[in-house]
Amino acid sequence: MARINLTEMLNHEKETQENRGRKFARNFYFKKNGRNNALVKFLLNSTEDIPVFTTHTIQKISKSGKRFFQEVDCMGEDCPLCNYAINNPNGTVSFKHDKIVIPLVNFTAVDKDGNVAPAVEYWTRSAGFFSSTILPFAERFNFGGYIEIQKNGSGKQTTYTLYPVEDKFEGRPLEPVKSVDEYLSMYNTDIESDLKSIVQSLSDNELSAIIGGSAGDEVPFTESGNEVPVRRNTHGF
Repeated sequence: MARINLTEMLNHEKETQENRGRKFARNFYFKKNGRNNALVKFLLNSTEDIPVFTTHTIQKISKSGKRFFQEVDCMGEDCPLCNYAINNPNGTVSFKHDKIVIPLVNFTAVDKDGNVAPAVEYWTRSAGFFSSTILPFAERFNFGGYIEIQKNGSGKQTTYTLYPVEDKFEGRPLEPVKSVDEYLSMYNTDIESDLKSIVQSLSDNELSAIIGGSAGDEVPFTESGNEVPVRRNTHGF
């Protein structure tokens, strides 16, 4: 019998209510549907609009028992997760890292039935990816139009190439591109609200469960192909 006191019960109830009210945004990644390219529109006017965070990637277990990774805020100086990662280098918390989160409309997204269903998604990449890929593209083409993202390779050998797209994609004519504000209104999107689910802040109970237990230490943290975001204090490059 897992017996707890009244204070612990109330804390659990508060945490449950907070989680019920949490909106979960969609991460952008290439699903296993045979497609290695995507047509998108970055919901950015310039590189200065790109949200940048400092995070830790933590390993979590879903209710169904499936392992997944979540980006959480680094707490800065004297961060408990930083200390835990240093003392447990093979544990379930990564060292802190800087990530960018690109909000975009994915026009080639599909629903659970495999039908094309454009949606707002968030693409989390490393600071190095910004320097090597995003910045050169922005300097040459800007973010005003459609963009094709081409995925090459797999696993740790995966690379991405960006191409500007004008009036056609795969032989089909495209509608005139809209402004960022028009897309945000069309998809009823609040980027700042969505970012709170892409990069989460941990409650005291969640933090204690991660750094206070030992079960997670049995599974070493590994870099996954789904890179994710970084800190609630956003800043442009």
